[in-house]
Amino acid sequence: MTHNEERIIVEQQGPVRWLTLNRRRQLNAIDHDMITGLMAELDLASADRETRCIVITGGHGAFSSGQDIDEIIALEKAEGPASVGTMLRDRYAPLVLKLRELPKPVIAAINGVATGAGLALALACDIRIASEKASFITAPFRIGLMPAVGLSILLPAILGYSKAMEISTLYDRVSADEAATFGLVHRTVPAPSLIEDVTAAAERLAALPARAFATTKEAFNAAAIPNLRDQLEREVGWQLEAAISPDHAEGMKSFKERRPPVFNQG
Repeated sequence: MTHNEERIIVEQQGPVRWLTLNRRRQLNAIDHDMITGLMAELDLASADRETRCIVITGGHGAFSSGQDIDEIIALEKAEGPASVGTMLRDRYAPLVLKLRELPKPVIAAINGVATGAGLALALACDIRIASEKASFITAPFRIGLMPAVGLSILLPAILGYSKAMEISTLYDRVSADEAATFGLVHRTVPAPSLIEDVTAAAERLAALPARAFATTKEAFNAAAIPNLRDQLEREVGWQLEAAISPDHAEGMKSFKERRPPVFNQG
């Protein structure tokens, strides 16, 4: 077992490498160090001939509560609202592209809440297996921002336009059972058996012919999300529009004041 700046715990189990997000107090909220560590570990796993499948999960009963809002507050204070767009372009777009272009199978073992960027991380994986205790929040409307980090293309690609729009706007939270019914995850399992179930799936994926899997993943990407790179860049502009709006300012102010936001209705 190794640690990457304590943000990522890495454990090799035969041909399967487990990457566990590790920020207990922040419910595995994603910050710069976590993305840096995850990118580095994915590169190492990709280059390691003995690793034939990768599992991403969260520690401490959560998958990921999404982008660390305290980091957004600090960045916006230092650099202004444009920092939200810079974060998407420089940090998240490379992570989503790396996961989709990685020639090895990647499983998301979703053991708890997956919010915003945390959900996007799960959707960028090839297979999603969720604990019955998992739940999903798609959109950062609470702070006046849009679903980004690839969610604007991955959600419609996986669920279809209508369901993607419905759960993004009308659902405060999607339960594990609802996620399985909608197709957001491949299946839901009892919490005590999540590791066992994911391990079995990972070992089965690890036994597949490596080149045939890689070309299958590439072909499915070309068919289902051929414009992923372009969409990730478009998200930067759209999110910047949201970030400079009064609604985002109100969302961040209400977050700091621990009260419900009151958005502009004009």
